[in-house]
Amino acid sequence: MGAFSSTSLILLMFCLFSYFVVINGRITITIDSSSSEEGHKPRQKEPCCTDRMKNQDESDIDCGGLYCPKCRDMKKCTSPNDCLSNVCINSTCIPSPSCRDQIRNQNETDIDCGGRTCQKCQDMKTCNVSCDCLSDVCINNTCIPSPSCLDQIQNQDETDIDCGGRTCPKCPDMKKCTYPQDCLSDICINNICIPSPSCWDQIQNQDETDIDCGGSICLKCHDTQHCNIPSDCLSGVCINNECIPSPSCQDQIQNQDETDVDCGGSICPKCGNGKACNTSVDCLSDQCRVQFCQ
Repeated sequence: MGAFSSTSLILLMFCLFSYFVVINGRITITIDSSSSEEGHKPRQKEPCCTDRMKNQDESDIDCGGLYCPKCRDMKKCTSPNDCLSNVCINSTCIPSPSCRDQIRNQNETDIDCGGRTCQKCQDMKTCNVSCDCLSDVCINNTCIPSPSCLDQIQNQDETDIDCGGRTCPKCPDMKKCTYPQDCLSDICINNICIPSPSCWDQIQNQDETDIDCGGSICLKCHDTQHCNIPSDCLSGVCINNECIPSPSCQDQIQNQDETDVDCGGSICPKCGNGKACNTSVDCLSDQCRVQFCQ
């Protein structure tokens, strides 16, 4: 009885969840699924960071939030922590400032240069202090080229544009100077480089007796130029500080020991009739009477 009762109880419980169907002489047992409907439903897939859906606490599809990777630039965000760049502006991930982003940001003084982070700026870029510039020169918030001897500007300690002073080459003639050593000529007069004296400078200098002639250095002077001594003159004749032509028999002057102009005496040809003479040898006619050739 006890065994029967146990079997009956089991059958009763089974009947509560199933029923018998006779088909073609066979008994088919059908389980009542209503009692276990929930247990047989397909299990819903759990959200993840690769499901191509915006779920969990993601700020954009499969990124951002506490669980998924940070979002790339231009993805949606709710805080900087959602972004790879750590920059979230207007709910969008913005690229991190850099020295190559073609934007003036960070503490740059011009686009991608200057400031504490980026490289120094080229000439004519905006600056705040000299160390913002490659040239290390910042004037009126602009990077200015480093002073040099080729910048077409009078700077450094130059006495004129790109010359003179301790750094640059000496200055040519007529440029400004402070000391003789500023000049190629080594002559600075009234703050102007003066040409070195020469025998071709069109100036009477050195020990010349006239412009570029005479004295101990230059060529001898031509006739009518000034002289101090005969050796200053090509003619070898200096009279009253003037070079006089050398006496000759064609100079239209009665000189040497001529008895008349360019004739007579021991050097020149004999004189014609009517010319002055001292002796008969001065005359072509060999006759000198009353100091005239006859």
